Amino acid sequence: MIEKRKHLRFDMINPTRVEVFNDDILTRQGQGRTINISRGGALLETPFPIEKGRKLALVVNLEKEFVYISGSVAHTRCESDGCYKTGVMFMSIDDRGMAVLDKYIKLFSSQREKERGQKAPAAK
Repeated sequence: MIEKRKHLRFDMINPTRVEVFNDDILTRQGQGRTINISRGGALLETPFPIEKGRKLALVVNLEKEFVYISGSVAHTRCESDGCYKTGVMFMSIDDRGMAVLDKYIKLFSSQREKERGQKAPAAK
């Protein structure tokens, strides 16, 4: 399988406020959560479906810091547990929000590297 993403995704489960728009009209709002996130997109879980191509406004809670993101739905699927998984491509994030997101991505990246180093076989 060929990876199409420009940015690595990191598993980060965070509460997320979701607003769904159709032709700039708010059609639905509710709570969801990110499953993973990168600088360019996220996998979002919601109890309701969101159609491909819809525009979204997200407020992601990253440990009491909020990131405001506008995005577009790339794909969506229903899971067996009744939740919907929606791939979101980010369209815009303000500078402060990107700085917060970068801080957490850097933290998770360094944790991932530490875990990889611990799993490496001992040198003989």
